[in-house]
Amino acid sequence: MLELLSLGIAVYLVLLLFIFIGVSKSNAANRNPLSVTVSVVVAARNEQQHIAACLESLVQQTYPREQLEILIVDDRSQDATVEIVQSYSSSHRNLRLIKISDLTSSNSKQNPQSLLASEQIHFEHRLPAKKYALTQGILASKGKIVFVTDADCIVPNCWVEEMLRYFDSETGMVVGPLAIRTSNATLLQTLIEIENYFKIILTKAGIENHFPLTAQGGSLAFRREIFQALGGFASIGHSLSGDDDLWLHQIHSRTSWKIRFANSPKIWVTTLPPTNWREFWRQHLRHFSASRYYPWQTKLFYLGWHLSNLMLFLSPLITLLWFPQFFWYTQLFLGLKLGADVILIWKGSQILNFPFSLKYFIPFELFYLFDNIVIGSLAHLVSVSWKE
Repeated sequence: MLELLSLGIAVYLVLLLFIFIGVSKSNAANRNPLSVTVSVVVAARNEQQHIAACLESLVQQTYPREQLEILIVDDRSQDATVEIVQSYSSSHRNLRLIKISDLTSSNSKQNPQSLLASEQIHFEHRLPAKKYALTQGILASKGKIVFVTDADCIVPNCWVEEMLRYFDSETGMVVGPLAIRTSNATLLQTLIEIENYFKIILTKAGIENHFPLTAQGGSLAFRREIFQALGGFASIGHSLSGDDDLWLHQIHSRTSWKIRFANSPKIWVTTLPPTNWREFWRQHLRHFSASRYYPWQTKLFYLGWHLSNLMLFLSPLITLLWFPQFFWYTQLFLGLKLGADVILIWKGSQILNFPFSLKYFIPFELFYLFDNIVIGSLAHLVSVSWKE
């Protein structure tokens, strides 16, 4: 029993050290942003409550307007999303609306042989709704660098300009931080916010260690030529989710382009958390569903991380009931694990400039276990959908 516990704490601390080293690495932006044409693509479905704030933040970008286009792809919205986008496009010449309903009826009449190579890939490989919407936006875009965010996100006005500072001649993708914005947050939303900060730590650590773990679709930028060379999302079209993390893995494994994490506090994109447990459950099932298709090395990392974490939490109870002679050892190991977690999150908060308080630390630890062990496991067994 003691040997098993020792193995558990050893695995956990090794993986935690990997994360600590990665998040601690410096990653300075270039002095000047890359001067290039940019396309921002946003897929939206029934987003009338959020799309105006998103559009307002996009049209206020400091990047030169003549080099920036914004494409909003409406995926069959049944609310006022289209009307809101049209009201913005009428007064902003670099903002365009693309309606999937129009494209579907048009494409159904086309001969696949008449399509461009990259378009034909997506015609022949049926894609999930959001990937299809993003694909149509990217195919209709003209920029050399494609930016992607979500319709419920708000981007800072220097987002494009600052993200471009992380591109150089060898960089093919830049991943930015996505934060939760809360006001009068419930306990659930507070825990989601803390967990999201930890996900940002994992994102930076993986990228800096050249072992990408995850990414968030609210703040991504990549070269258009990569999208064309990889056939777009065709190779990850079997997953409903994954236009962020699976796309990150594809670029890492199938190209020689560098991937960078944008560390600037100026470019934190924000999004709203789920308002209740039902929304949270649906959203996280969808997010976790992509992990079915992670590279085996990434699966092995997360398996070791979550199983060792679970074992260290359950070991005091198990030993108290069946192996009381080891009870004090398990308390020592659990204390060591919790102390290491505090140091890691504190270090991440200093480097990434997010708030950290011990007030919700223990509830977060339990919440993190439930989310990743229970919901993460169920996501491999049940079907999920993008939007109702």
